[in-house]
This record gives sequence, C-alpha cells and structure tokens, in this order.
Amino acid sequence: MRKHLQALLRYPLLALAFFVCTAGNAQEITVKGAVTAADSGNPLKGVSIQEKGSANRTLTNEEGTYEIRVKQSFFTDLSSPSLIFSYDGYETIEVNLNGRSQLDMQLAPEIRASQGLFSTGRAVGSPMEAISYATGQIDEAFLQTVPSPTIAGGLQGKVAGLRATPVGGQPGESAFLQLRAANSIANGQQPLLIIDGIYLNGSTLADINPEDIEKIEVLKGAAAAALYGSQAANGVIQIFTKNGKALDAGDTRFTYRTELGYSRETKRYPLNEFTNREVLDAKGPQPVLGALTADAVYDVPLPNPQDYQEDVLFRDGAFRSHYLSVQANTGSTHFLASAQRFKDEGIIQGMDGYERNTFRANLGHQAGKLGIHLNSMYSGSRQSLVEPTANGPGSLLSNSLLMTPMFGLEATNEENDSAHDWDIDNTGSGITNPLYLRDNSEQTANRSRLMGSFGATYQAAKWLSFAYTASLDRSTNTYEHYLHKGYLSTSVPGMFGSLATAGVDGSNGGGIQRTRRVNNYFTSALDATLQRTFLGFNTAFRAGFLYENHGQEFDATIGEDLAVEGIRSLDNARRNLSISSESQEVIAYSGYLAADADYKKKYLFSGAIRQEESSLFGQAEGWNTYYRISGAYRLTEDVRLKPFQELKLRAAIGTAGIRPAYEQRFETYELISGVATKKTLGNENLQPAKTTELEVGANAVFLRAFTLDFSYVQATTDDQILLVPLSGAAGFEGQWRNAGAMESKIYEAG
Repeated sequence: MRKHLQALLRYPLLALAFFVCTAGNAQEITVKGAVTAADSGNPLKGVSIQEKGSANRTLTNEEGTYEIRVKQSFFTDLSSPSLIFSYDGYETIEVNLNGRSQLDMQLAPEIRASQGLFSTGRAVGSPMEAISYATGQIDEAFLQTVPSPTIAGGLQGKVAGLRATPVGGQPGESAFLQLRAANSIANGQQPLLIIDGIYLNGSTLADINPEDIEKIEVLKGAAAAALYGSQAANGVIQIFTKNGKALDAGDTRFTYRTELGYSRETKRYPLNEFTNREVLDAKGPQPVLGALTADAVYDVPLPNPQDYQEDVLFRDGAFRSHYLSVQANTGSTHFLASAQRFKDEGIIQGMDGYERNTFRANLGHQAGKLGIHLNSMYSGSRQSLVEPTANGPGSLLSNSLLMTPMFGLEATNEENDSAHDWDIDNTGSGITNPLYLRDNSEQTANRSRLMGSFGATYQAAKWLSFAYTASLDRSTNTYEHYLHKGYLSTSVPGMFGSLATAGVDGSNGGGIQRTRRVNNYFTSALDATLQRTFLGFNTAFRAGFLYENHGQEFDATIGEDLAVEGIRSLDNARRNLSISSESQEVIAYSGYLAADADYKKKYLFSGAIRQEESSLFGQAEGWNTYYRISGAYRLTEDVRLKPFQELKLRAAIGTAGIRPAYEQRFETYELISGVATKKTLGNENLQPAKTTELEVGANAVFLRAFTLDFSYVQATTDDQILLVPLSGAAGFEGQWRNAGAMESKIYEAG
C-alpha cells in the first residue's frame, strides 16, 4: 500500500489523469418505480418513460411498474439526468433524478377544453370526444377570458360557425344570433334558445346575467339538433346556470364582483365641410344657402361649420355592474342565490341608457333515489330609447347625421321662445333640430321577466331512470312614447298623426302611445332513460313526451292633442284615440327517442327521431317526423399518432324544421276601434319548412395545446314559408304558402 501511495506522490500528473478519466465516464444506474393515476390510484399500463435528450425509453407493464437504465455522472458539473413521463389523456411530467434509483409517479388527467359532459340533444351526458356530430361547448373559465356584460358578447368568437352581432347600438338591445348559413327567407335565423331546460319565448338574452352562467352548449345544425324538431333547423343554444353542485361537499362560496368600464362608437362619419350651393348669408346661427353653383361641385366651404357628432350625438358611455352570490353544497343539497345590478349609459348624449336588476335562486336536493331541482330567475329592466327601431328615420340619430352641419342648434324657437329652434334647418330637407327632438320626445321600454323550472328524477335501477320537468318563461314588455304638449315640429316621430303638432286644426299638440305584450311559454316533459353495457358496447336510450303551450297577448293605445302637460295617461289625450289588441295561443305535442352507443369508446353511433304535431301546422299535414343518424371513429384509440392526443372523424345526416308563425297559419284581422279589417288568409295546408343536412368533419387535439374543429356541410331547406299576394276578390291581402328552397354549402373550422 505504501509503495502505491509513494508512486502516486512521485507522479502527480499521472494521478490527476486517473481521476479525470474516471469522472469522465458516467456510470449506469437502474431506476425502478410504479406509475398510477392520480384520480383513481389505478396502475397505468403503457406509460412512456424516456431519458431526456436520449432515445432511451421504456413502457410500464400490466402492473404499472417500470425499469430503466440511465447514465449518471457523480464527479462532474453535468446536470443529473431527467425522466419524462407521458401518457395519452394525462399530463406529461419531467422529473430530475438527483441520484434516486426508486421513483414512483402519479399522473393527473389532462385538462382539455372538451372535458365537461355534453347533454343537449343526447340520451345522456357524454364527453365531447364521444359525440359523433358537430357541437360546441363554452365553460365558465372560457367565458371569463374576455368578460362581457351580455351573453351575446360572451359568445362572440368562441364557437366556430356562430355569429353574435348586436342589433343597433342601443344598450340593452338583443343580439342577432346565427349558426352557420341562413335557412329561412321569412322566418329569421335565430337558433332555439334554452336556459336550464326552459324554452325561451323569443325574448332577448339581455335579461340574463352572464355571471350566473356555468356553461353553454351548442348544436350547430339541423342534423345535430334533430331531437328538437320543428324549432331547430337553425340549431340550438342551451345555457346552464350555476347551482352549487360543482363545489366539494361541505363547501360554501361567496362571490362579489364589480366591473366598471365605458363604451364608445367604433367609428365616426367624415364631417361634411363643403356645399355645392351659393352662400347668401353666412351670419348668425342660421346661415342661408342659395341656388346651385354653376359647376355644382362641392367646393364651397360651409359657413358656421358644426360638428354635431361631437357636440350633440356621441359620448363615452360608462357602464358598471355589481354582482353578489352565494353557493353551497352539503352533499345532499346544493344551491345558488345571486343578485346583480347593471347600468349602461350608452354612447348617445342626453339618454338614460339601460338599467337591469336580476335575481336568481337555484336549488337541488338528492334523497336516496329521488332527486329534485328548482331553477328560478326574475329580471326587471328599463331602457331609454333613441328610436323605437334601429336606424329608423326622423330620429335623434338620423337627424344629427343628416342635417347640414352649419346651424347653431341652441337657437330658440320663434313661436314661443322655447329652447332649440325646431326648424333651424332651412335647406328644404325638413329635418327637425335633433336637440328639440331629444327634449320633447321620450321613449322608454320596460321589461319584467320571470323564468322558472321544476324537475324531479327517480333512479329506479342503476340502468333505468325517470325524469319530469315543467318550465315557464313569462315576460311582460311595455313601450311608451310621450310627445310633450306644445310639440311644434310638423315632422312627427313614431306612430303619431298630424294632431300631435301644436296649431294643426286647433290642437295644442303632443301625444302618448303605449303598447304592452305578454308572452307565456309553458312546457312539460316526461322521459325515461336506459343505459346498458355488453360485449364492449356502451348504450344509452332516452324516450319522452313534450307538451308546449305558447300564449301571447298584445294591446296598443295611442292618442294626440294633450290637455295637460306632464300627465302620462290616455285620459289626457283629447283626439285621435285608438285602441288595438290581439291574442294567440299555440299548442304542440312531441314524442322523441334518442339513442347513443359506442364500441370500446372507439366507434361512436347516435340516432334520434321525433314526431311532432302543432296547432301551427295545417290540419291536412298532421304529424311531422325528424331524424338524425351519425357515426364517428376515434383513430387515436387504435393508432398512436405522435402529434395527436385526440383525432376523430365523423359524419351525420339529419332533419329539423322551421315552424310557421301564428299569423302565417291562421286568418288574421286587424281590430281597431271596433272595426275588423281582413289581413291574411289562413292556410289549412301550411307545413313547417324542413332542413335536410349532411355534414362530415373532424375533431382533433394536438401538440397538447391546440384543438381543431372542422366541418363540411350541405344543407337544403325545402317548403320555404312565403307570403303570396292575393287578388282583391279574395278579400284578403295575401296568404302564406310553402314554396321554394334554399341550399347552402359550408366549410367551417375553428
């Protein structure tokens, strides 16, 4: 030993070289362990364990265990080797060994956009990857990525093929919703809207508080929406609100949220600075223009230039909301209670904008095999209108934009020295001073809405359950247009006549108009669901019956020549009094069957059939039938495709309809002041328009970060509902008939 030590001391360079060579050669170590699922604790077979930066790789066996040899260096500054654990459907994890030879791992399920169950139009709720036709789903987290004070705003850009466009720029207005292409010429493109199983009666989504939403499900076309029959050719959008069930048992959650912001016009019109007429008098607030110039070119500078868009029309309109909610889950009982106050001033100067107060209470309870649920909402809103219809003539908006921008709008009236000279425009256009119009014409819309549903489920066996649901959507919409006494302009807004102008036939002017529309939509549904698994097949069937009752009442009153200023009552109107009303009721019955199946979660099948009868269908037509057949193949369940975590090919064919409106099916009369006037002739042979849709597509999740939803669609809508003029001998102006077809081809990706 001493001799060896002396040799090393005599030759230090040799000793240094020995240690360097030893350290430069990394040693191999064996790493063992087991991999299990974090959610279930079950061993995972086929998990890939790979040494980082190397082709060295192994897989777990039937018991979820593995063994891999890796190079480990102990004497250099080289970093310790790392192992990468990856498995389809689970999060990938990278772990530094740090000298360990035993390493057990738990893999958490991968969170995908499609993780939630999708239930709309199906026998039972299923993961998105188990659906064989085109759908879309938006969860709460996705909705809140870009928060919006309205549901329509929250839908924009979040589902491929869905357009959500505001109607007009007034706060509180509804939105135009369209899935894919147009299907109807006369009956609109609005998809069927459902909230917590409550069928909406055509009212606006502006009443719904976006803070209460848990998720939104979308059936994109007729094939996907066949289970909803004659209301679903334009697709279906179903909204689910929170109810506390998503909380862990024993949890209670309080939420307060306030939001402040402002809105402004997207773009202003270019300001007109020139005229093609001679300037006769450039002085004062009311310049005078003469005849056209010789060349009629717009090169004469306007006298007294004004910017009405800045001074009269637009502003930065503030909006604010306050939201408070409480959710709880005791295990057997869960609930949500919430309230919101929302105010949007809007972008038009001098207007009060839109106010909404919303209250919601949702409750669910499970008592053994019996479950009950209750969903309810009340909303009250007030809207200050610029004009009764978007972009209408003779309104504050149109007058401000069309008036030649050279008049001082603050000038007083010659008739009575009141503010804002109504006929300041002397160009012959007949445009009323927009400031006078704003001061003397007031329009408001008030809406109250009550929505509720009650349901019960009974789990008779593990494979059999029954459910009953009753729902009601009731809304009352009132509109008031008040024209102040002494109104001077001869250009009368809205539905008023000449006696609304002071001085005409001895009238002192002014008027009041009121309308009231009450909608009730009641539904009652009973169904049974059966689920069985055998020989690798997973099957589910749902059969049910639906009853619908949709009633509507409308009345309108109008009068002119007010006796007293400030009294907003029809008793205050002395002349041109008019009263009109209408009432309607629609009843429908439907029977339906939905069937979903898969074979080892690789081959997917779905079918649906619905038979429907409605008082809106001609008596000669009877029951209408709608269907869907679809299938899909999940390639990644059979073949490992390196960049794809999910790849599904699908195809579907199906039908859905477009119901006739009440006034299209029946004879209609206009009843005014006790006198009935014929309008349209009823049609005993009228039937719903029917859309037949064929779609093929693919869904993919790839590179663990991206999703793709692609569809090619061919759709044909036959038996379009069109108004055909009739000869005078018929006594009616026209009749609605089935005629014509619309075809569309759609490429959709998102």
